[in-house]
Amino acid sequence: MLKTAPILQPTPTLNETAQLFKALSNPQRLAILLDLNDDVRSLKELAESTGQPPTQLATHLEKLRQMGIVDHTRFMRILQYRIISPTVLSVLKTLQPENKIVA
Repeated sequence: MLKTAPILQPTPTLNETAQLFKALSNPQRLAILLDLNDDVRSLKELAESTGQPPTQLATHLEKLRQMGIVDHTRFMRILQYRIISPTVLSVLKTLQPENKIVA
């Protein structure tokens, strides 16, 4: 008699992992995260370093913020973005041998 493998039901951990891969699978969001790795940057700085238009960056940053991956603080009138997810920081470190950004 053939035995079937148990069916994996979505769990909070699986859902979180899927969200993480969803965030990292977008090239623009990955570029943002690589640029933010161990650093804090403004929207203007991110636009200059990634070559993405500020409006597009703002959309991606808001999505990453909703996912709990990045957050921002206000310095005067400028929003400073940073990665707050230890899991994402760990994943990004594996993508950057010897702390060099892989582009």
